[in-house]
Amino acid sequence: MPQDGASCEETRVPFPPGIFPTNYHQWRPTFHLQPACYWMNDPCAPLYNKNTQTYHLFFQHNPQSNNWGTISWCQATSRDLINWTIQNQPALKPDQVYDKDGVFTGAAFPEQADGTITVAYTAVSQLPIHYTLPYAIGSEKLALASSADNGVTWIKHASNPVMRGPPKGMEVTAWRDPYINYWPNMSKLLNHTPQDWFYGIISGGIRGKTPTIFLYEIDATDYTNWRYISPLIDLGFNFNPSRWVGDFGVNWEVTNFHPLTSVDGEVMDVLIMGVEGILPTISSLSSGKRPTRPSRAQKWLTGPLQLDSDDSPKMKFSTGGTLDHGCFYAANSFRDPASGDFITWGWITEDDLPDSLREIQGWSGCLSLPRRLFIQTLRNVVRSRASPLREIGNFEATKEKNGAYTLRTLGVEPISELQSLRSISNHFIIAACTALRSGNPVLLPFNIVSRFELRTSICLSPTCRSVSLKLLYDTSDSYCIFTYDPIIETFTIDRSSISQPSKEHPVNNRDESAPHTLFTFIDIEGTEKEETLDIHIFQDMSVVEVFVNKRTCISTRLYGVIGRCFGAEVIGEDEGVCSMLMKMNVWQLEKARMEYV
Repeated sequence: MPQDGASCEETRVPFPPGIFPTNYHQWRPTFHLQPACYWMNDPCAPLYNKNTQTYHLFFQHNPQSNNWGTISWCQATSRDLINWTIQNQPALKPDQVYDKDGVFTGAAFPEQADGTITVAYTAVSQLPIHYTLPYAIGSEKLALASSADNGVTWIKHASNPVMRGPPKGMEVTAWRDPYINYWPNMSKLLNHTPQDWFYGIISGGIRGKTPTIFLYEIDATDYTNWRYISPLIDLGFNFNPSRWVGDFGVNWEVTNFHPLTSVDGEVMDVLIMGVEGILPTISSLSSGKRPTRPSRAQKWLTGPLQLDSDDSPKMKFSTGGTLDHGCFYAANSFRDPASGDFITWGWITEDDLPDSLREIQGWSGCLSLPRRLFIQTLRNVVRSRASPLREIGNFEATKEKNGAYTLRTLGVEPISELQSLRSISNHFIIAACTALRSGNPVLLPFNIVSRFELRTSICLSPTCRSVSLKLLYDTSDSYCIFTYDPIIETFTIDRSSISQPSKEHPVNNRDESAPHTLFTFIDIEGTEKEETLDIHIFQDMSVVEVFVNKRTCISTRLYGVIGRCFGAEVIGEDEGVCSMLMKMNVWQLEKARMEYV
């Protein structure tokens, strides 16, 4: 009988007859999108179909095994981005000579006037492919597929492959993962009529030089007509100006571009990319039998577009950072025409789980919660908690006439539609301000399934050494601690006290951490006030996504005995005046409707 957390009946899961993993539901999320079973990775081609008022989202999937291979596209549809219908049979599979080794990541074109939906993908015909290996010309091609019946059936174009490989004469490390959209500032720079051209980018790198994206212009009346323009950016290898910005690696994957407009009308062209080849971090180092994470990260950057000496467009780095500091990768995004928001998903990996445990659960990976991307604008900032403002490289700072600063960065928050999952009858709250006295934790008790949303705000005292939020699970010695250290301006998730599921095959439970600071503002009367520490957590069984002040994100996994959560403690450590817990809300969340057909 399915345990709590089952997202479909066992008879609807396409395992071979008589074979159903006994621990299928143990760590399986219930409101995160994933196939019924087997391997999945990158999200692909999110789009909105105006004909049916339906969202479509694809992801890479192996329909035959719980390991990577036979990469196909699985298709899911939704009316609200929360509840999904997922096709068990691939929408696109490797069945042509040019894509015989995989239908890799891609994107959707803006919807055509006649209602046809067209996607572009990387057609792979030779493996292995990796940035550390010599590049095989022709191994990665560009191909198109279209649907004239609202995504029910998909036909690969007779003209495939549209492009047979990277620009001639250029030695690349990779050339894959197309993304397509209008780009107003690029059209302005190149003196193009905006609606006449799409821009396409393909991710990779130039061997011995830099990670980059290859820029193309696409005739809006002929999707097969791609004209190469130039590589768009040149950072060099492992560009890493500060801990706030982080390492941009040696090869890029799944890059998107988004023109985002701030509340004061400033337009920032933002690139979001998965980067490979970052230098070792604590979470990527070996720790005995425990699995280690690949040397990659999910990054973002912004900067001005300009023409270089040969009139080729280039983007210069202005500011950037890490989109998610945890097990989130290969973000893919789109502009939702229904709301006007830019929405992104990432792949939540199983990198912390030993293969021996991953293989027997019958599935691997899920997509993150949908997140809204926006420009966070902070006005009248006079200082951060510790670092000089000029050293915090993931913000663009503009000095104003009053001597204070306006700061802009990439903001990230879960979409508001997720509130529909909240259980009204299982809502727990601390509404009154409560002092956090050193050594005296404030407890909010509850007893709910580990499928919940938590929001809290804490006002730190000037002498605060740390504040921590402790989630208590099934046993007295199983808990997870979320700590902010204002002295070193770091937010940390300590997973070490989550019980190990197997002594013989331990999971990676190293700390997750991210640089994070709090800013002080000045009002028109000259009064200064620091922003509160705002923590927003979603837990869906083994999947945890954390949003701090709508600008710092960490996704992580908790593998162990975590079936129920029994409460949350808040602990403050101060040398003088107490920090204050301003409020806390916890909601049990309902399962999303995931229908596998």
